Amino acid sequence: MILYNVRLLPELSNEIATHEGYLEIQDGKIKNISPRKLKQIPANAFDCHGMTLLPGFFDLHTHLDLLGVGDDYKGEPLELLVESAKQAEHYLEQGFTTVRICGSNYRISQYVKEMVEQNIITGPTILSAGNILGTSTKEKNSGISSLDYFQDGPWAFIKAARKEFAYGADFIKIYASGSAFNPTGVPLNPIMTEEEISAAVRAAIESNSYVAAHAHADQAIRSCIKCGVKTIEHGTYMSESTLDLLMQTKNCYWVPTLSAMFVSQTDPKERRFWLDRLIPMLKQTSSILNQAYQAGETIGFGTDSAPSSKQYENGIEFQYRQKYARMKNIDILLQATKISAAIAGFAGKKGEIKSSYDADLVLVNGNPAEDLSILYQRPNAVWKSGKLVFKN
Repeated sequence: MILYNVRLLPELSNEIATHEGYLEIQDGKIKNISPRKLKQIPANAFDCHGMTLLPGFFDLHTHLDLLGVGDDYKGEPLELLVESAKQAEHYLEQGFTTVRICGSNYRISQYVKEMVEQNIITGPTILSAGNILGTSTKEKNSGISSLDYFQDGPWAFIKAARKEFAYGADFIKIYASGSAFNPTGVPLNPIMTEEEISAAVRAAIESNSYVAAHAHADQAIRSCIKCGVKTIEHGTYMSESTLDLLMQTKNCYWVPTLSAMFVSQTDPKERRFWLDRLIPMLKQTSSILNQAYQAGETIGFGTDSAPSSKQYENGIEFQYRQKYARMKNIDILLQATKISAAIAGFAGKKGEIKSSYDADLVLVNGNPAEDLSILYQRPNAVWKSGKLVFKN
């Protein structure tokens, strides 16, 4: 198959810049890219009409069966599996072709991943953490009763992490600090010891994997960096000294999730509660995130949102990184593609438009390097492994 009349951005396309180029796809991979106009158009070619072709987006922090689908779910697990399988396709409709599921009821994301890989359903490439591991100090009434939060002590974390890998987890997610989404949670509080964090990291290394840590509190972030955690999720209250430590530490990356602070509630009383709780967190995170960005820190792209949410439909993570963290458009695009691909272990395979890379592609009408608002709506078309999976 050939896609022609495409605009390519050089930062994402092996330094190829064109507004009328073409690329050839074969066996799910990008076979060839040309900046020149296609002279002879074969029957199976797809005319992109001068639109911009981007690599498929990455969401390194999302939830397939939480945040609206499985919140405080009291039905049958198989019902939740069905709803989650439906959700998977929505990622593709927004241009996200690779996602990390950072916590799942009943380990459902593992089974949805298998369904995608066996072509039973259509969905993105999925990396799944299964159950989240936390301690018994996790706030009461978290609203997610089927997640395995509760273990205490290093050996308990080793055992729990090994269990998750036995069930097929790709990585381990831990809860190192209090939660923002639980109304009674205290995000400023660490809730794991360094010995417990190190134990989870040790178990992950045994399985050739890594730990991703939910961490709002500065001390929790600092402990996670020191103990060998690979990705810091959220990082809300990171201090300048902890940012310095992060930047000095190899193989440790920050995945901020600004869109998680987007308030969608419409009930006046409920909306006021969440505005008062989340907007200060958004401003705090954005401030230190801009410092990290200006200093050249490697920053991943995450939303902590569900694929059918307003955050996805309106491109809130793209919006907020530009508006609040004051990032350049092209750098946000790089975070959502090339940089996140490298963090997730797909360097050389995904995240760029290059020969031999997976043909995970997103077509948008306009140039998002100049006008990021193009990404505040659904793309015109999406390909996953060379197959057209969405057309707007």
